[in-house]
Amino acid sequence: MYLTHQEKEKMLLLFAAIIAKNRKEKGLKLSYPESVAYLSGHIIEGAREGKTVQKLIEECSHLLSGENVMDGVPELLEQLQVEAMFVDGTKLVSLNNPIRHKTSAVIPGEYAYAPDDISLSSDRKRITIKVINTADRPIQVGSHFHFYEANPALDFDREQTKGYHLDIASGLSVRFMPGVEEMIELVEYGGDKIIYGFAGKINGNL
Repeated sequence: MYLTHQEKEKMLLLFAAIIAKNRKEKGLKLSYPESVAYLSGHIIEGAREGKTVQKLIEECSHLLSGENVMDGVPELLEQLQVEAMFVDGTKLVSLNNPIRHKTSAVIPGEYAYAPDDISLSSDRKRITIKVINTADRPIQVGSHFHFYEANPALDFDREQTKGYHLDIASGLSVRFMPGVEEMIELVEYGGDKIIYGFAGKINGNL
């Protein structure tokens, strides 16, 4: 039996819809993918049975409530569009906010802040050094780059910086502009102080 790519995707979606339906009947809260599959499967099968677009939209508005899905799913599923084959041809069914719910305890993408300030590397030694970029172009150094092995065009007391990196949050960096003198703070590495890579000047214990 030969199936087109679209037919394979539709069968996979219907299989996921069956799994989602079984889990819902067991009283399990559906995840976002399961909720999408559950609603999509109802639309595809309903179209095959001869139901109209309007009838399916009305039915889908009563299929799931906030009690049937995990926290945050209703907010994520603001719109669902499913292309289905009806008796008079292919049509696009659009559902807006298809899951009836009250405001969830968890809002997708929200930040939950700790009540107190978080101190980074509070138990580590810190030093402040003067750095001058002697190159003719900017030089950028990442947060956890071993500063001792930074670009040779950066002029500073290198021996003093062995075992230290920039005292900034992970993933950030500092850009040194040509000819500009800057005072920067470095913090000591933690752990076993074994360093490999970078410029290859250590490759072992500090």
